[in-house]
Amino acid sequence: YSMQLRKKMRSSFEIMSSYLAECGFIIPKIEGGYFIWAKLPKGFNDDLKFAMDLYESKKVATVPGIHFSDNGKKFVRFNIARPECELNSAGKLIKEYVKGAR
Repeated sequence: YSMQLRKKMRSSFEIMSSYLAECGFIIPKIEGGYFIWAKLPKGFNDDLKFAMDLYESKKVATVPGIHFSDNGKKFVRFNIARPECELNSAGKLIKEYVKGAR
């Protein structure tokens, strides 16, 4: 079970991090997990506004970084423990949102 889960999370990380990198997010190196902690792309400075606007316009939910750290104002957290089809759909919607909001 653990090996299958690690494989799934590695694949999920690669899928979502690829979309996020294309949008200009900066993703710190991690050792694994169910989430991606990402610094907002240039031009976005408010994690809460980003998360609310992304949800309102594209129905993609993310958690503002300020909920985890006082230094998280320019970060958001994405849950990658989702089926591949959902990650691809969310990635495309995030790209649309970032492109349109610039």
